[in-house]
Amino acid sequence: IITPDWKENVEAGVSGAPGLNVDGKTFFYSNSGPPGDYIGDSRLINFTTHEVGHIIGLTHIYDLYNQQYSATWDFMGATFAMTDLIGWNKFFLSWIDDSQVNCLSSTSTTQSIHLLTSVGSSTPGTKMVIIKLSPTTALGIENRRQTEIDKLKSSDEGVIVYKIDTTKVGGTGAIKVLSNLNKIVPDRAGNAVPLSTMTPGESITTDGFTIKVLKRSINGDFISISKS
Repeated sequence: IITPDWKENVEAGVSGAPGLNVDGKTFFYSNSGPPGDYIGDSRLINFTTHEVGHIIGLTHIYDLYNQQYSATWDFMGATFAMTDLIGWNKFFLSWIDDSQVNCLSSTSTTQSIHLLTSVGSSTPGTKMVIIKLSPTTALGIENRRQTEIDKLKSSDEGVIVYKIDTTKVGGTGAIKVLSNLNKIVPDRAGNAVPLSTMTPGESITTDGFTIKVLKRSINGDFISISKS
C-alpha cells in the first residue's frame, strides 16, 4: 500500500498476524510513503528496502531490547546504516551458494587459511566461513568491500565476525557482530553504530576460536582460523 504522503498517523511497516483478509485470503502488506519522496533521501530508500526484506522472508536481526545495532552490516539489522545484507541472510536466500561457503565444526583443531572475496560482489571464490558451534548457533565470517551497493570508504572495508543464533525470533538478536566493536560509524539517522571491520594484523578470540586477518589482496582478505 503506497500512501499519498508521510503523516504521523501512517503506520509504516510490514503487517504481522493476522494480516489483511480479502476474499477469503490473507495478505501481508507493506505500508510506506509516496515513491517521489524517496528521490535523494537515502533514509527513505533504506526504509523501503528494509520492508521488502520482510516480504521476501527476512526478520529483524537486531536486538531491540538490549543493543539495537548489534547487527550493523545488514539493512535488516541497522536500517539506516547499511545498504546491503549480511552474508548469512544472503545464504538464507540462496544468493550465496553452498560451494561458496567453507564450513568448520566446533571440534576443528587444525589451523586453516581462507581467502574471503567480497560478499557483496560477483567475484568468484569463498564468500563466507561458518563455524558450527552447536545445532542452533554458529560463527559467521565474511569480507566487506566497497561495491555499487555497499558504498564504503576504503578505511571501512575489512573482515567481520558475528554470531548466529537460530533460536532467536525477530527483534531479539538473531545475529550479533562480535569483532571490533569500538570502531564506530554514524548512520543516516545520526546514531552511532559499530562498524566492526578488522584489517590485517587484527584478530578476535571468541567461542574457542581465534580469527585473524593476515593479508589484504585485490581479490579479498586472507584469514587464519585456529583453536584458541
